[in-house]
Amino acid sequence: MIREIMTKTHTNTRNTHSVQQKGMKKMFRQRWFRVAMVVSTLFMGLLVTGTIYQSNATAHDMTLYPSPGELIEVDGSDMHIYCIGEGSPTVLFEAGLGGNYMDWVLVQPTIAEQTGACAYDRSGMGYSDYVGESLDTLATAERLHQLLNEAQIEAPYILVGHSIGGIHVRSFFELYPEDILGIVLIDSSHENQGQYLPEPPAIIDTIYTVAPMLAQIGVLRGLGIANQNIVTDHLTSEQVVQVSAMVNRTAFWQALKAENQMANVDTNQQIAPSSMANLPLIVISQDVATMEGNEPEMANLWLELQGELATLSKESTHIIAKNSGHYVHYDQPKIVIDSILNMLSTHPYK
Repeated sequence: MIREIMTKTHTNTRNTHSVQQKGMKKMFRQRWFRVAMVVSTLFMGLLVTGTIYQSNATAHDMTLYPSPGELIEVDGSDMHIYCIGEGSPTVLFEAGLGGNYMDWVLVQPTIAEQTGACAYDRSGMGYSDYVGESLDTLATAERLHQLLNEAQIEAPYILVGHSIGGIHVRSFFELYPEDILGIVLIDSSHENQGQYLPEPPAIIDTIYTVAPMLAQIGVLRGLGIANQNIVTDHLTSEQVVQVSAMVNRTAFWQALKAENQMANVDTNQQIAPSSMANLPLIVISQDVATMEGNEPEMANLWLELQGELATLSKESTHIIAKNSGHYVHYDQPKIVIDSILNMLSTHPYK
């Protein structure tokens, strides 16, 4: 009898524990569900709030700092081109990766005293719309040609290209050689450099991938991350704010990702750069002694690639910009100005 009672007691105890455990599991599931719902709601709220904040702030920026040049429709999207001065040939400036028309504020006004001078914004850069895809160097050159036609800026041109912009202006010459009187390259990228120079850290591609998403919800703007990348030494306080308005656009970060992806393609070609025959060519290269990290092997490789670019034309000059880094038009703008003016005076348009 006692054993029977004890057995029943144990059975009842086990049943009670089982019921309690099931009850506790259900309670924990309900609690975690409520927590998950609260977190999800907060997260979605932050996404919506951040997106609205980014959209309103961008619209406010564009109201305060409208494009100073013309917005021209090219294949259904607006492209921005800023021209000053009068005369022919027109000097046309092509910025480096992620650059815009403001890259030339120390050079363009002086050139405009002698002839027409135009700087423009590629897809998503500056005030131009982002076309929603990566454009290789030939597509970039074709869009520029369409822009010039729509804006009625007639040839001939002297092209000035910095960094990846150097590849773009050579592509323009390859497509429309009859329109070009001369080219000035400023520490230009080389079509084969990816075969010789070390690959950039993998984190760079990760940053370019994540940044557009953070920009869309206002994180880059709110934390001032985009502004940290603005080189301010050559800009007035008013110009710094204007550049800030441009680089805090979501479209800029989307386009920057696309530009970086295609720049890796454009600088990893197996075919050597095309000859430019007798076209007047000036190659301006940075002082490799100022190169970041100052690694002799990399510096020598870069200088060798720059020298190869100078051999693309039988009528070329190679200038080393002493005490200047990659952005020669910031560090030593007079060298760039003098080179362009020299080309204008030596090869006047008749």
